Amino acid sequence: MRAMSAVRAMAFLAAFAGAFAIMWGCGGSKALKNTPAKIKNVAVVETEVDMPPDASVVLNPTEVRLVTAELRREAVKNLPRDRYNIMTSETVIAQGSAVLEECFEENCVIALGSKIGADYIVRGVIRKSQTKFALSVDIYDTEDGNLVASSEAVRSENIEELIEKAASACADIYRMFVNPQSYTAQSPPVTQPATPHQPAVAAPPPSAQTPAPVEQTPAPAAAPSNQQSGRGGSGAFTDKRDGKTYRAVVIGGKTWMAENLNYETGKSWCYDNKESNCNKYGRLYDWKTAMKTCPSGWHLPSNQEWDGLVGAAGGKTTAGKKLKSTSGWSGNGNGTDEYGFSALPGGDRYTGGSFINAGGRGYWWTATKGGASYAYYRDMYYDYDYVIEFTYYKEYGFAVRCVGD
Repeated sequence: MRAMSAVRAMAFLAAFAGAFAIMWGCGGSKALKNTPAKIKNVAVVETEVDMPPDASVVLNPTEVRLVTAELRREAVKNLPRDRYNIMTSETVIAQGSAVLEECFEENCVIALGSKIGADYIVRGVIRKSQTKFALSVDIYDTEDGNLVASSEAVRSENIEELIEKAASACADIYRMFVNPQSYTAQSPPVTQPATPHQPAVAAPPPSAQTPAPVEQTPAPAAAPSNQQSGRGGSGAFTDKRDGKTYRAVVIGGKTWMAENLNYETGKSWCYDNKESNCNKYGRLYDWKTAMKTCPSGWHLPSNQEWDGLVGAAGGKTTAGKKLKSTSGWSGNGNGTDEYGFSALPGGDRYTGGSFINAGGRGYWWTATKGGASYAYYRDMYYDYDYVIEFTYYKEYGFAVRCVGD
């Protein structure tokens, strides 16, 4: 009996162990399936220019940067944020510039990926064939250096139009990258990535139609609190919270502040932590503070409202020249300030507390989110006439221009 009991006990334990193993296997498998996938780092590197030495047209560095900016902007818009992290341009430049200077060949992407911690590298190449520029975009897996997606070249006779076309070309290749099996556009065959990807996120709302021409409403102007240059505006208002007075102009049917906001609150800073820079440029705000810092009757403009402003000033390829102030920009980069907007290069603040780009670039937040960690902003450079639309981390410090409710 005892022997039989022992046998039965062992059988019972074996059966229990087998059942437990099956349950554990199923549970383990299920747990693995529910484990969030690792977020992949994507680095958009500087666009390569591949032209013969005797080429009649040479692209300047600013034009090349604008193409790279389009590649990165579309990456932020089209790659799902729960799967991909778009690395900042500062990180790519600071950590990968030495590798990039040495080579642009496919076998360099492994070294570059290891250097900057990128899982994928996105690189554009501009070539010149006869009378047209051609832009192609490639995505490489840094683990093995393989090309995983490649765009059909877009062509144009001028670089401005090529930059416009770059947006759609980039959107196509990113959608192809995240979901190659369901992609139906006419594009070259692509090697599918080893890791399955999720469908692309929806793009932000389309831009507004070009607004009506600028309107000017006469009104007595008051001295601004930030002594920013310009040809005056349509009026002035006083922020009752601190008594500061700001110029205002009507552009495209909306009333805009003609100076950067200089209201001290929350996470806001003077450039280089100097009060004199607040008087000159206004304050820099992180996005959450910018969203709630405009005075009563005003608000942080949406991406669409910025579209309206840029459209009224002639479109993004020339609006920067017309909106920039007539003094204060480095390297003869001053504008004509045709609308009295008086944009100044107030620079920006990094999350670590350092300041950069005053005199050369101006950044302004919009109220439009670009995802959980990003928000849209507008950017003007000293050395070109464009107004750039882009997204960046919400913790960065940018300037604020309020628009009337």
